[in-house]
Amino acid sequence: MSTQPTLPRRAAAEAVGTFGLVFAGCGAVVTDAQRHGALGVVGIGLVFFLVLVAAIATLGHVSGAHFNPGVSLSFFLTGHLPARDLAAYWAASSPAPPSPRCSCWSSRRVTPPTSARRSPASLWVAPSSSSSS
Repeated sequence: MSTQPTLPRRAAAEAVGTFGLVFAGCGAVVTDAQRHGALGVVGIGLVFFLVLVAAIATLGHVSGAHFNPGVSLSFFLTGHLPARDLAAYWAASSPAPPSPRCSCWSSRRVTPPTSARRSPASLWVAPSSSSSS
């Protein structure tokens, strides 16, 4: 008798972990924008780190805690994930990220700070230098 959880259970654990990671991480980004940088880059990074640690601790024994299709692919390429499981892991972690993003943005009516409202073209323009020669 195998002690490994069934594939649907492992896939569900991957989906739950991915949802939690993306929801909390995007929530931190939204909160940072809403509070005008109160969390900062370090705070946002800590949110991602702490959620990932919690997800690994709670779901790692069930699914292996990949939470990312790229990690699943790496495990497959190195022989640690069977080919029959790869599609299930990808299916579990790929559709999960859009749902928390939508949840975060719909639950908080956030307008980006004025400094963040720039056209994409303006990001590629080099700053003008006012040097007199």
